[in-house]
Amino acid sequence: AHTLRPSALSRGAVAKAVQDALGSEPAMEFTDAVAAATGGNPFLLGELLRVARGRDLAPVAESIGSLTEMTPEGVSRSLLLRLDSLGSDAKKLAVAVAVLGSDPDRAYAPALAGLDPEAAASCADDLADVRILAPGTELVAAHPLVRQAIYGALSPGERGQAHERAARLLHERAAAAEAVAAHLLEVPPAAAEWVVARLREAAHRATSRGAPARAVEFLRRAMAEPPPEPARAAVARELAEQQAVAGDPAAVDGFRHALELETGPSTRTELALALGRLLFIQTRLHEQRELLLAATEECPDGDHESRLQLAAQILAVDRMLPGDPPPLPARLRFDPDQLAGDTPGERALLVGLALEAVQLARPTDRAVELARRTLGDGRLLSEEGAASATYLNALLVLTLADELETLDTWIERAEDHARRSGDLAGHAAALAFGTNAAFRRGEIGEAVEQAREALAAATARELPVLIGVAITYALEALVEAGNLAEADALLSGTGMAGELPEIFHFAAILARRGRLRVAQGRTEEGLDDLLDAGGRLVRGRSTNPSFARWRSDAARTLAALGRREEAQELATEELELARATGQPSSIGIALRAVAAAGPPSEAFEPLADAVEVLGESPDRFQEAQALADLGAALRAAGQPTEAREPLRRALEFAVRSGAEPLADRTREELAAAGARPRRVALSGPESLTPSEMRCARMAASGMSNREIAQSLFVTVRAVEMHLTSAYRKLEIGSRRELAEALSRSSEES
Repeated sequence: AHTLRPSALSRGAVAKAVQDALGSEPAMEFTDAVAAATGGNPFLLGELLRVARGRDLAPVAESIGSLTEMTPEGVSRSLLLRLDSLGSDAKKLAVAVAVLGSDPDRAYAPALAGLDPEAAASCADDLADVRILAPGTELVAAHPLVRQAIYGALSPGERGQAHERAARLLHERAAAAEAVAAHLLEVPPAAAEWVVARLREAAHRATSRGAPARAVEFLRRAMAEPPPEPARAAVARELAEQQAVAGDPAAVDGFRHALELETGPSTRTELALALGRLLFIQTRLHEQRELLLAATEECPDGDHESRLQLAAQILAVDRMLPGDPPPLPARLRFDPDQLAGDTPGERALLVGLALEAVQLARPTDRAVELARRTLGDGRLLSEEGAASATYLNALLVLTLADELETLDTWIERAEDHARRSGDLAGHAAALAFGTNAAFRRGEIGEAVEQAREALAAATARELPVLIGVAITYALEALVEAGNLAEADALLSGTGMAGELPEIFHFAAILARRGRLRVAQGRTEEGLDDLLDAGGRLVRGRSTNPSFARWRSDAARTLAALGRREEAQELATEELELARATGQPSSIGIALRAVAAAGPPSEAFEPLADAVEVLGESPDRFQEAQALADLGAALRAAGQPTEAREPLRRALEFAVRSGAEPLADRTREELAAAGARPRRVALSGPESLTPSEMRCARMAASGMSNREIAQSLFVTVRAVEMHLTSAYRKLEIGSRRELAEALSRSSEES
């Protein structure tokens, strides 16, 4: 007799069998999954498809997960009969292989089965002969369905005991902690300290490799054991911390549970602070304040750092809530002049006080001094990172206070830190604030590109605060670049097109949305958004115009609607507040609003003052807007010759910066003034897009394409495309010519 061993069915044959059994042509991925699950064995394939048909399973990619759960009765009966015929040792080995799975740990199967190497080898040969194990030296099931059938035949009790034996065996053989814990997940809870210890070890390992979701799985199981009383609070805290990192909504309840279990005052304060930060992110501000006040009563007098942290958090909550907040408890009051910014608590409180000063439209000198003390010599960045709340708030203070030169320095340091550490969140933070800095300098095209990158990076890491910052600055840049459709799509895609929560930081987005609606011609909608944003800011005690400039935007909109009395009231109020801060950009913007709101015949003086004061500010974009306003006012007053110079200056700026709406407006005004607008052509370095310029500068400095890609968090292919385009625009042929080409000045045609 000759034994015939047919080869496995081909992929096409499997697809035909699936179509015949399930009634429709299968997806490629589904066919591949079925072939892998059955190894192309006709018997296994038939049994699998019989069960799939009984469950009305569709042959689509989404059904693949269900395949591994199927253990056809025919397969089970056949396998168990074959196993019984081979004897108890072979059955023990097959069960050990099924329990250990297909991991490298299956090499421990003989030991788990209690067999010596010689007996195990003999049993393995027997199991391979009947197609339960795959032929060869590795101990692995012949097919995934075979392993599932053997495993499924075990009772829950047998399964748990087998996994416990496997865990202990792997631990004794110094296997990876996560491999040990994977078996303990299948063991019923029994209040065993050894189990808790191994699960915590595995959770720490998962945490160290950046897998918080896996750590949560191990720690949940550890809490179910449960841990011994002395360790229970610590395990609950570890679980809550990893839930927070993983973005698990259950983290809030996890921290509350840890607080219930913990009795040490200092540790309870630490837990309250961690829970407070989580509640702040979820904008559950009233809950947070109540929690922090209770923690203040418990905090030990000698725990200076925790009291600083509590004070900083409560101050942050009070900035967000409407109305005048109650005073801080006496034990949370500190003299800021006595805080050097050496600890996280000192830095958090200093920057909180700086933000409060800016928010209340006080002179910005004090706020800037506090922000600089917070940033120190770079210790904040190195210890807490560029995406920390303290660092972000320090950058916000510098932004609102017109300190763009200092802001640029710290953005560059944040980018450098993010590149060196691979910190995508820090990269997103640098891009987000860089968007606003570029916009204020008048680099509108650069601002738009950075805004897109910032939003992509923040979304990839699911960072709500940075997503909000990126949306705010992206809307502003997109509107002034004339990309109204993209700005509208951004609002819809992020859920910001409808009702927004009554929370302080949504006011800035609402104000930018109002500006977009006005630019779209939806004037009444835009005005409603601007006034709604203003109401929220007033209720939140934010009077500094730099936060949203809603008064000046609303004043111009009201004036366009003929409601000049309301417009003048808002514009005058903004000018008074801007002068209280001493910020040139705020004063200049308010003067533009005063000119727009008042009678046209009285517009020249405030506009001339706006041009002068904005010339002393770092805000080149607003200076160009004021020049365009002044030129338009002169032209409307019958002074076309005088109007041309400011209009030409505004047009040149608009073209070079990428501010299309401003360019269109100034061209129309110049034509109305009898001038033929010169065409401003860009050549040389100024013809490069922001991304092309960044890549070209890095390449000129000697960085390779791979190094550039890693620094900018993009692909090598993207760098190659940008450099190729840059070479073409600069009319050069190689990287060696970049440095000289980038130093050329563009000429007007």
